[in-house]
Amino acid sequence: MSLDTLTQSRLHAWRKCARYHRLRYLDGWRSTKDSEPLTFGNLLHAALEKWWKGDIVPEWVADDVDPFLLIKAQEAFAGYTRHAWPDRADYDVLAV
Repeated sequence: MSLDTLTQSRLHAWRKCARYHRLRYLDGWRSTKDSEPLTFGNLLHAALEKWWKGDIVPEWVADDVDPFLLIKAQEAFAGYTRHAWPDRADYDVLAV
C-alpha cells in the first residue's frame, strides 16, 4: 500500500493509536494469528461451499481451532441448512 492511499481502516488505525498505525501501515507488521470472527467466517464459508457443491454433510477440517468456535460454526451451519434452504434440491448451483 502506498503512502498516498487512505482507507477507512487506515484512518481508524491512526485515530486509535499513532504507533499502531506506524507499525501496521508503514512498517508492515501483521498479526500472526487470525481473529476469532475471521476464523469463524472461514470455517462457515468452507462448509457452505462444500454443501452447495453437493456434499450433504461436509467434513469439518480445522487444525488448531478453538473447540468452542468449531461447535459455534457447526451449529450456525446446521441452522442455515435447516431453515434457510430446506429445498436446496430445487436449485441448480452454477458456481460457488
